[in-house]
Amino acid sequence: MSDEKQVDAIRVFCARPAKAAGKGRTVVRFHQEWTYLVNQIHYFDHGKALQEKDAAILKDVAKAAQKKFPNDANWEKAVSAPGAHEEILAIIREGLQAQLNRPQVAPTKAQAVSESG
Repeated sequence: MSDEKQVDAIRVFCARPAKAAGKGRTVVRFHQEWTYLVNQIHYFDHGKALQEKDAAILKDVAKAAQKKFPNDANWEKAVSAPGAHEEILAIIREGLQAQLNRPQVAPTKAQAVSESG
């Protein structure tokens, strides 16, 4: 699948200038924007958005991307660097892959019986 839609979504996200916390882009708001972007990438890659029950996954992946590209004075420089959009996409995809493929909680007896029988 082409990454054109994903990179376009990241480009639009990165086009918004950084703002000081409390002046139109609070820390919470900035984090919500990252989680929305992560969900968009998942939708483009898999044809469905993650649900509310997956909010922790979105937040964890968003934190990883936000850590590498924080909302600070260097925002424009960081997101305008060659390959930055592709790096953001890679961080998001790797984070989603790690979160969605982590071991699940051990199945209950009823689940184990239904799966084996």
